[in-house]
Amino acid sequence: MRRSENTWFGSASAFARGGLALIAAAAVHLIVPSTTWAQDTAARSAAGGQPCHLGDDGCYLDFDGTVRDADADYRALHQRRRPHYLRAAVEMTLALGAGTTWYWLDRERQVADWDYPSLQQRLSLDVLRMDNNDFGINFLAHPLDGAAFHALARANQLSFAESFGYGMLTSLAWEYGLEFREKVSINDIIVTPAAGITIGEFAHRLAQYVNSAPGGGRWWHHLAGYAIGPTVAIHDRLDGYRTPPRPGAAHQGFRRDLGHSFELSYGVSQASLPEDETARIHEFGVDGRLVAIPGYLRPGQLWRLFTDADITSLRGRLGFGAGGHGIDIYADTVLLGLYWQRIPAGGIGVGAALGTAVGFAFRDQSHGSWRDRVGVSHLPGLALDLDLIAPYAQFELRARLHGDFAGVHASPYAQWEATYPDEIGKSILRKQGYYYGWGWSGRLRASLRLPYLTLGGALFHGRYASQEGLDRSQENLTIDVEASDTVRDYELWLRLQLFSTPLHVQLGAYSQRRKSHLGEFRSRSRLDRYFLSLGMLL
Repeated sequence: MRRSENTWFGSASAFARGGLALIAAAAVHLIVPSTTWAQDTAARSAAGGQPCHLGDDGCYLDFDGTVRDADADYRALHQRRRPHYLRAAVEMTLALGAGTTWYWLDRERQVADWDYPSLQQRLSLDVLRMDNNDFGINFLAHPLDGAAFHALARANQLSFAESFGYGMLTSLAWEYGLEFREKVSINDIIVTPAAGITIGEFAHRLAQYVNSAPGGGRWWHHLAGYAIGPTVAIHDRLDGYRTPPRPGAAHQGFRRDLGHSFELSYGVSQASLPEDETARIHEFGVDGRLVAIPGYLRPGQLWRLFTDADITSLRGRLGFGAGGHGIDIYADTVLLGLYWQRIPAGGIGVGAALGTAVGFAFRDQSHGSWRDRVGVSHLPGLALDLDLIAPYAQFELRARLHGDFAGVHASPYAQWEATYPDEIGKSILRKQGYYYGWGWSGRLRASLRLPYLTLGGALFHGRYASQEGLDRSQENLTIDVEASDTVRDYELWLRLQLFSTPLHVQLGAYSQRRKSHLGEFRSRSRLDRYFLSLGMLL
């Protein structure tokens, strides 16, 4: 029996419309920078470092009360040492060698994927197919592999674009060279580097941060560096590099010019499952955001073009309950764009970033009668981050719009298979129960922060349609059945900070809704959760 959708989640639509109105209003301020911008920055450059004054364009108020030159700090933060192209190539070759060793040691399982294409076939487009491997391998393991290659290249002082190129070449070498007994997986070529750079860039920025204590810092700085950011820690050690002292504020000995926010949480939720079941779900969460733009949201006036993936975030949830599990990951990286802010000290200000972002989403949930799997590589799309700041309040808006490549759980497949037992459909459906598709998605997340209180909400909408004609066993199919899905998530929350501590309590509700079709079969399902969580800001 379908439950009514006229719940209080309907207020999210009004919430979204209000956010879009704020985007339009803020856009007016983003068109032209202050007329004194070029004059102020040119004057400081000509004077060889003329002191900054709050109110000058390009200057900001640091956490320690000093006024700093944002352009000079940006150059210092992004200054790269000599890139090690050969060392990066050797390390990636060794990583591929380790993967090849595992591939051949696991021969009994791998042989099922061997198609034995001829050399002539491998040099033709006919060898390009969608494989039929496990959902976790294709949409989690491969992105993590891509993230590791990207982080290795970045730790060798390669630029973002160069690191992406190395990752792409590594993926192609695996598909065309080391897996020579298999057809080339189009899905792997897309997901491994594209999703990998999103996770890998966050991992690299995090590694930069935890290895940023001047001179290496104290013993616990070293421990954090090797445990959380080993790629940077090891390569800095190989290069004999120690972070030099920097003027300006620090936090626990780490740099503040690399803006950051980290949060750990644990929560419990009461869930309503599709078959009128209820369940209790426990969940551990981690959230992080890193911004490599000195002066970001500090009092001051900035106008900056950035091209080095300077804004990156990661959100992860691990849940268990109702005899099942849940993994939910979302990563986002703004590759390039424009950042602008005008924030007077003690006054009302605005900051905004408009650019191109990539993203990655992975969800694999099994709670009672609820089953959901969605893996998405968000291709380059539009990104807007808007912050309105007042003395006792701050409004945040994050908006994304992407074209997507996805793997989606096909809920009606059991019905379809029971109705057509003699038909041979997509091998990915027969073996794994999901399909590959293309589509688009949009995300909107907003919050209003007051002293000791935050009210927020989020909305995700994605639509996907299956890919036909490129199945691994396309020649054997008797029917290439079409599938499509609409995925919607709604979330509202109220957060209470526990006095002046880094701890907070959060109350909220989260609804996941799916509409699926496979051939003539349709299904609707939803999971509603009401949660209470305890979190800590780091």
